[in-house]
Amino acid sequence: MVRAAVQSTLDRDNRAPIAGEFLAALGDYADTYDLMAAVRIPLDEPFVVKCSERRDLRLDSRRNTGHQDLVIADARSNHVTVTVRDPNVRISRADAFRAGDSELAVGTSVTRRNDQFVAFYSHDPNRDYRVRVDLRLALLRRLEFVPFFASGSVVLLSLALMATPDLDIRTLALLGGPAALAASVLVGREQSTLGSRLRVRSTAVLCVALAVLTVTVVFLYLTRIA
Repeated sequence: MVRAAVQSTLDRDNRAPIAGEFLAALGDYADTYDLMAAVRIPLDEPFVVKCSERRDLRLDSRRNTGHQDLVIADARSNHVTVTVRDPNVRISRADAFRAGDSELAVGTSVTRRNDQFVAFYSHDPNRDYRVRVDLRLALLRRLEFVPFFASGSVVLLSLALMATPDLDIRTLALLGGPAALAASVLVGREQSTLGSRLRVRSTAVLCVALAVLTVTVVFLYLTRIA
């Protein structure tokens, strides 16, 4: 059957369109698989058929990006929504591309979009059968800004302590202690796994600034006070 379909496509006879669709569907299902379910539909009353699937999203640790391959050309899945449950995480980018290609998918449009919700709707009869939804996640802008601002403040405080000529132990404790405590609280503030993963870079910068402040306080105490 496959050989006959290939020959019909090459000869471009009257069965060539059907043979082309058959080969395209066979190629899609040979590369992946879809779950099929048989249901009994009541024709004399309204009905709703719902289906769901749980998938793991693997994020790139450097860019915080991930993707999902979806079938979006049938009645079951022509409307796809992407939602982030963590209130501290936002969707900074979400686009639908052709499967295995860098071009945008045909017939797929974004109907609703905010920081935590994106809805794709596929309505074109000539739309792509399979698409790849690329996502990029990020923390809320205020949560991204606070760790870097605190890191800069801690570093400036360390430089100010180094430049202070008359330094006693009371001034050193009043300035270094609360700053170190506040920075340590920011390091362990995030509770969700996704938020902690997205804060790896800013947490590393804040830890370095905290280490600089600690070394500065110990150095000043040993050299100027003790």
